[in-house]
Amino acid sequence: MNHNHYSDGLTREQFLFYEIRIVASLICQGMNCDEIQTRIFIENLCLR
Repeated sequence: MNHNHYSDGLTREQFLFYEIRIVASLICQGMNCDEIQTRIFIENLCLR
């Protein structure tokens, strides 16, 4: 019996790439982990 397996890897990886770019940009601006978490939460940066 052949069951097709659904994988959302491609979609998930595209969002992860976008989120990593946001965090890397904030690190390059000199922000520490706590500042980054606060800014992402307040400004909802990863859901834009």
